[in-house]
Amino acid sequence: MNEVRFKRHKIHEVILPIFKTTKTKPYDLISFQGMGFIIAPNVFLTCWHCVDDPLRDNEQYAALVVKEDGSDHTVIHLSNIEKDTNGKDLATANHDYIPSEYVLKLGLNDAAFGKEIWTYGFPLTTPERLPDGGMIFNVPPQFLKGYIIRNLTFNQPGFGNTKSYELDLQVPKGLSGAPLMILGDSIVIGVIYSSNDVATIEHIGSIDPETQSREPEIQRIISFGLAHYTENLLLVRGKATENVSLIDYCKKYITG
Repeated sequence: MNEVRFKRHKIHEVILPIFKTTKTKPYDLISFQGMGFIIAPNVFLTCWHCVDDPLRDNEQYAALVVKEDGSDHTVIHLSNIEKDTNGKDLATANHDYIPSEYVLKLGLNDAAFGKEIWTYGFPLTTPERLPDGGMIFNVPPQFLKGYIIRNLTFNQPGFGNTKSYELDLQVPKGLSGAPLMILGDSIVIGVIYSSNDVATIEHIGSIDPETQSREPEIQRIISFGLAHYTENLLLVRGKATENVSLIDYCKKYITG
């Protein structure tokens, strides 16, 4: 845990909220779209469903580097946004931001269930209307940690069977696109993308044989987070990765 705390001031430069903004300065924030992160020089990674809304003529997708005290932010234009050519709910983009350190490292091995993990993001970002009609966004950071409770293939609507990690933490909608990391380090092994909502029976429905009165079945919904498997992450590709897999791109620009 000490390493995570020590690198907090670096993490906020590479794990970033995504917004629709105007193309021209001063950039107006239009809508919060989810999360993404800088995983390699000039490469930004997120979920496709975070950036698949059509843009109007004066709109763009951008990531924001938010100061730790929330007092200011830097707008980073995202270009060459493209769905993973493997068909997964992942997307790559180019960016022109150089962080003080490339904190995140790409994990090379799948993680087993029981592994302690963590993630970070701004899922509770909300708009606030100002008296003059303008709008600002509150961007509170959140740190979440837990365990991988199982490895499964999840049938994701619109994307089909997706190799996934199921997590013992709830995933707010705005956390999609955030990296899944090994606890105590910044090794990325997956990407948060959705939840698995499971119904459990609290009370079985019944009919009283004498009065014929009915007692309805009562169910409780339990929500578990879902993240892309490490393999999905390593194989993601697009124009932003020069049409090679992310793992090959990272080997070329980071280790080679």
